[in-house]
Amino acid sequence: QRCPALSAGAVTVGSFFALDRALQREGDLHFRDEQDFHAYLQAHPDAIVIGDALLARAVPEPFGGTLLDLPHFALSGRKAPMHPSRTLAYAKNSISN
Repeated sequence: QRCPALSAGAVTVGSFFALDRALQREGDLHFRDEQDFHAYLQAHPDAIVIGDALLARAVPEPFGGTLLDLPHFALSGRKAPMHPSRTLAYAKNSISN
């Protein structure tokens, strides 16, 4: 909705974590394990993966796509410095706006 330039189906959401049914769309993926993730990337070698940098260890070789680091607290939150946009105060302000 916020990116109208992206056509329907241009983005595939995949997660190792539970998907919120209220936000979930047809085609969203739940990866049971690294093998599911690996198989998806093998089938989509030009994918853009937006996720925690620790996911890079699960990416198959060779991988022609792009990895964009978006730290996830459950994976590396205690290792990475917290960006101001990831603080509780920022989140509360964003929600209220």
